[in-house]
Amino acid sequence: MRVVMLSVLLCLAANYGCSSREYHVYESLHGYQYASDQEGYGVAEFWPTTQQFHRLRRGDCDAFAGYFSEQLNVPVTIGYLRQDDGSYEGHAWVVSTDYILDNLGVHWRGDNKYRALYTIPNWHQAALIQQRSLKYGDKAREYFGKTLAPIITMVD
Repeated sequence: MRVVMLSVLLCLAANYGCSSREYHVYESLHGYQYASDQEGYGVAEFWPTTQQFHRLRRGDCDAFAGYFSEQLNVPVTIGYLRQDDGSYEGHAWVVSTDYILDNLGVHWRGDNKYRALYTIPNWHQAALIQQRSLKYGDKAREYFGKTLAPIITMVD
């Protein structure tokens, strides 16, 4: 399990010239850990609300992105992150001013490792929809897709 090294992130934020508000958002997560949804919630995919994330003090990329989204009033971006071996893995992040913020650090907005698919302007609402979809078993994907579609913006 990876631990989010907040002190490293704070240094990165300071070096990249992030605003004091972005700095404060990172500072408020001191001690939070990265954990898979299986470890934290017992399911393969779970989008926690900020309150749920705070209760556990750990989460995966979408948990961190949801928190950043609500604190900085920017949408969550869902897409893919290129790994060192060239493959892509599903990932979530936010874009604030000229920077990408995620559980991995602060990156330049133009970092070509990030490929956006869609953005979610209201993370709390989307998290509640995703959690409700877990109750639908085999129909979950259909319910989730239909219910989430009106609140997302596809990226070209």
